[in-house]
Amino acid sequence: MTAQLKICDENAEHIGRPIFDKIIRSFQNSDREELLQYFPYLHEWMTVEIFDEAVEVQNRLGKLLSSKYSSHSIENDNHVLVWKVNYENDENTVHWKLFLIDNQNEVLVNGFAFDR
Repeated sequence: MTAQLKICDENAEHIGRPIFDKIIRSFQNSDREELLQYFPYLHEWMTVEIFDEAVEVQNRLGKLLSSKYSSHSIENDNHVLVWKVNYENDENTVHWKLFLIDNQNEVLVNGFAFDR
């Protein structure tokens, strides 16, 4: 039996960073199947159209230069982890939000978004 993981301010970055890195890598590789390999339960939410649109936006931003964990909060039973990300072709910081749930025996991705 797996110990139940509970996200808190002290461990949010540690738990979220590997998940964030996998999501970022799948977009950099323009590979939806890579994303679904890690998170198969996102299959219906992350349609080909949504993934391709997100990849197109990411490609316009250019190469990822840096990412820094910023904060943890709770909204609507989701743990919201925020990273500040800088890209080669954009002078503005992009905020990546990772929505996680930890009410199971594992931490699951409930969604993610990015904006300025």
